[in-house]
Amino acid sequence: MTLTWDEIAGSMSVRWLDGAVVRLAVERETPVKISVRDERGVIEFRVWSRWEGLGGELVVQVGEHVSVRDTLLRI
Repeated sequence: MTLTWDEIAGSMSVRWLDGAVVRLAVERETPVKISVRDERGVIEFRVWSRWEGLGGELVVQVGEHVSVRDTLLRI
């Protein structure tokens, strides 16, 4: 699992590769805040985004299992 953030371009991506197989690929433009933390063996990526009346939150948790929650709503 990798998180890449290009602050100058205003974009980020999360990729989960299993060998040569892409299990998850998420791209975001206009991230406003990114958080990465490790709690009790679970690494959590959290990305907040906002653009023209839309706001979103992407949460990826990686531990024994992988969990992804992606929300994009009008604000």
